[in-house]
Amino acid sequence: MSISIRSHIPGVILTLLLIVLISSIAHAQYCVDYNEYFSWVGSVTTPNYASGVAVAGAYAYYTDTGSALRKVDVSNPRRPETIGATATSGQANSVVVQGNFAYVAVGPAGLQIFDISLHNNPTLVGTVDTPDAAWCVAVSGNFAYVADHDSGLQVIDITDPAHPVIAASRPTLDSAFYVVVAGNYAYIADDTAGMTVFNISNPRAPVRIGNYSRYGHLRHVAVDGNYAYLSYTTDGLIIVNITSPSSPTFYRSVTAPHGATASAVSGTKAYLVSGSDLHIIDLSNMALPTIIATFDSNTYGNSIAVANGYAYLACRQDGMEIYAISNPVAVGVVGSANVSGYGYEIDIHGLYAYTADRVNGIQVIGIANPEAPVIAGNYGSTLALAVDVVDNYLYLGTLSNGIKIFSIINPAAPILSGTESVSTIANDVTVAGNVAYVTMSTFGFRTIDVSEPSNPHTMGTIDTPGDAQSVCLIGEYAYVADGINGVQVIDVSDPSTLSIVWPLFTVPGATDVDALGNIACVTRGINGTQFVDVSIPDSPVLIGLPVPTPGLQEALEVHMINNYVYVTVKNIGIQIINAFNPYEPWTVGVVETPGQTWAAAIGENGAYVSDYLGEFYAVPLHCDDLTPVANQPQPVRANITNIPNPFNPQTTIKYDTPVDGRVTLRIYDVRGALVRTLVDTDLPRGAYQATWDGRDASGRGMPSGSYFARLEAGGKVETVRMSLVR
Repeated sequence: MSISIRSHIPGVILTLLLIVLISSIAHAQYCVDYNEYFSWVGSVTTPNYASGVAVAGAYAYYTDTGSALRKVDVSNPRRPETIGATATSGQANSVVVQGNFAYVAVGPAGLQIFDISLHNNPTLVGTVDTPDAAWCVAVSGNFAYVADHDSGLQVIDITDPAHPVIAASRPTLDSAFYVVVAGNYAYIADDTAGMTVFNISNPRAPVRIGNYSRYGHLRHVAVDGNYAYLSYTTDGLIIVNITSPSSPTFYRSVTAPHGATASAVSGTKAYLVSGSDLHIIDLSNMALPTIIATFDSNTYGNSIAVANGYAYLACRQDGMEIYAISNPVAVGVVGSANVSGYGYEIDIHGLYAYTADRVNGIQVIGIANPEAPVIAGNYGSTLALAVDVVDNYLYLGTLSNGIKIFSIINPAAPILSGTESVSTIANDVTVAGNVAYVTMSTFGFRTIDVSEPSNPHTMGTIDTPGDAQSVCLIGEYAYVADGINGVQVIDVSDPSTLSIVWPLFTVPGATDVDALGNIACVTRGINGTQFVDVSIPDSPVLIGLPVPTPGLQEALEVHMINNYVYVTVKNIGIQIINAFNPYEPWTVGVVETPGQTWAAAIGENGAYVSDYLGEFYAVPLHCDDLTPVANQPQPVRANITNIPNPFNPQTTIKYDTPVDGRVTLRIYDVRGALVRTLVDTDLPRGAYQATWDGRDASGRGMPSGSYFARLEAGGKVETVRMSLVR
């Protein structure tokens, strides 16, 4: 051993010198405010394909091919919530909203009209059958215009929404899929016949006056000023000059790799739906329209609406998606390195990132400069799956060779110190003190004594009912993400005697767990990210609803940093979630990385992503996550307690406010639903108390169970769990 150490002394000295030389670079922090960039920010799911979408005020309405019109509260577009739905008489293809009514094209059932002013669930008030299949509807004045597939254009008098009647019918040159009205003209997406134009100055006697055609299938038309924007399934976006609607002429084109299905124009930007891509096109120079930003959510878009700085997409796989578009610039990768392997997990120690590589064992990557990460070293060809670095040792979980411990006194040249053979997969390893905690897939969970790195040995084992993926330590408990069986809470107070004390089966599909303070996060694959109250570690409680991922892609890993959560999303990149209020979390933004994102780690100067296809990326942190500057005063915490607890019939909630300002104290149930607001006022800094009598805002007594008192004061949030026992 002494010979090995001596032989690496020059490397150690060189490493220390390098650290001194580049310390100024290492302390630079790469961050952006993700709120201010183009990104996917939210979605609501539907059991079937979403086909059309319209936005009116604080609500979005989208049609579901499973025969429904759905209403969504988008007052906070980053946290949309479906609040109502009404069945249609057939496949709902598109929707437009005017005043108190939603007009829905319902395939063979024709046009259906819904009153949206009375209830969250729209109320059907009128129906008119059309000769073929209604694909799209536009409304102007007292008339609705329906693209009725093989029966062309249908003009419907809607003066009385309860009794709509067909006022005129005109054939088109092929199959009418879409209609838009601008002034006295209706523009039809007429499939292979291109764009057909009708003069509708007399709605009861429309006249076909023009056509623009080219090879391909036209599915959508948007009109803005003197231009029509045509979405062709193969060519992309074709811009046509319609200064003379009777003689539309080609002007410019924008090629999209996946063709185009829909577009919207707002100001000097066009928003193009192309397969699973949303492109932003700069139109400030109409002679040179240019794609300036793209987001690929891996789900196929059908239609789009733009309102108030957000784009709303009706998508095939996951309902309605929402994008922030005020700034047409997307956050990108800061730097990258090719590691030619399959990185499964990353840990950061000082100026190095260590990846567990399924092909190349340990990959050591220098990250002193995130713009130029460099491969600094590696170790062997061990099939590695997990890594944890503590002080001068690296703990490696492998595919079939158990746990390996390495000395990293020379960070770039790991030296094998010891091995504990485990004849199964070691999916994850976390080390605390002298114990390594290891998940072993279908073989459960194991603790290993690592007090002597050269001679590690198993202390205890316990089987879990599912597929043990990862582990997070919370006090004397290990939270194990157990696949379809959710999260298993294991008492590890005695590492040699393990017992499951709480099977949290309510989060099936669990892939990873992380915790900060009294809150834990669980990634659940396509089911997104779930927040959990762990103030009583052996009795965790779910709070709020899961945060979805873009395109319903798999949430794989989770990292909690300050008030934010970083989630690796397979095929997408990193999703940043605002968890300031864990009862109502929402997506701040997403940074896409090329390839198949698998693992990530958060460092002082950036976030680092391992790609399953052999790439390593550095991406910016969200600016709110910067480490506090040394010698700066740290914020005073708000405090909250309640006495008695458990209680019946009432409890006194005592709380401190750290600064003068607005204070709110609210009661929530375990689902995250608001029960009652006790305080909502401006208060000077000081100590206060309030009483809750176990009743909701209407005075109804609440049932026995767990409730949460949530204090917001001085920009801080604190929560206490209370038990009501009837």
